[in-house]
Amino acid sequence: MLSMTLRSLEYELVVESDDAIGNLRSIVEKAGNGRGPCPSLRSQTCEPYPFIIPLRSLNDWIPQDSLRGLLESFCSEDPEATAFLRTDAIHLEEESICRTYLCLKAEGTFRTCGFFTLGTSHMRIFHPSLCGAHKGDGFLIPTYLVADACPGLGCPMTIGDMLESALRMIRCGLHGAESRYVRADCRSDHRRFYEDAGFGFIRECEGLDQMMAVIRA
Repeated sequence: MLSMTLRSLEYELVVESDDAIGNLRSIVEKAGNGRGPCPSLRSQTCEPYPFIIPLRSLNDWIPQDSLRGLLESFCSEDPEATAFLRTDAIHLEEESICRTYLCLKAEGTFRTCGFFTLGTSHMRIFHPSLCGAHKGDGFLIPTYLVADACPGLGCPMTIGDMLESALRMIRCGLHGAESRYVRADCRSDHRRFYEDAGFGFIRECEGLDQMMAVIRA
């Protein structure tokens, strides 16, 4: 099975049913009332946070053997996430398809204890109440994408902590941006972490819950 990152990059968010359009309206209205995500990183454990370093920077700064060693130090209960980090992350970074951020923990030497991946995407709207009598490919709205947020074994950060870090990275780059929408796909058992971070459910697709947030500057 493909990793969550690769699946998220492949899928698109289509807003067509009445339920999906109602969910989207609710998310936008909450953001308009000041209830959208405004990230503030907080620790839920007594351990210090790991260093969060862009993979792109490490790819430029350190020898490839050392970088491979950092990626291979990641251990997770999710074999697809482990495989993505070890086999796909560098290539996708170099092709500017997505950006991966490593969470590095100092234990004598550094090891990777988690990661999250960001990209760009879109939502495609087929609904006359928002875009009139739609034709062809519908109405496209650009979005940011949190493709995955994956703490590994022994990571002091939760999925929620990683989502807040991911939203903070996006928020830092909002100046002059075309979109404040952020979408994500997640497993149903992880949905509560996304909702706690300010995401709202739009629809189910291929066994994943497709979520959306409107981020505030």
